[in-house]
Amino acid sequence: MSREFAVRFFSDQIEANKVVQYGLLSDWRRAGKAPDEPRPNLVRDIRPHLDRLQEDFIQQLVATQSLRKEKDCPAQIAKASSLYAAEHRFNALYLVAFDRALARVCQE
Repeated sequence: MSREFAVRFFSDQIEANKVVQYGLLSDWRRAGKAPDEPRPNLVRDIRPHLDRLQEDFIQQLVATQSLRKEKDCPAQIAKASSLYAAEHRFNALYLVAFDRALARVCQE
């Protein structure tokens, strides 16, 4: 896996996250407030999960490198992501973010 691919992949994950953030912020503005749940602590609660995800992503990208080079990779990704999204009942916002996150996964 090239450094350039890894940079693009993680940039796409950040952009997908922004899609969700902007969508949620818009919903909260329309509702007049954010949810009342307590906010998680970024350093204590969120960062350790993100660090583990990053390691998992890298391992999966290395493990799927040959699959991602196949000519039908985009079709395989579309089919697999559609099934995953349906199984997890993604709403429209998360579908857009999911597509954004995987947009260039077949480009090495």
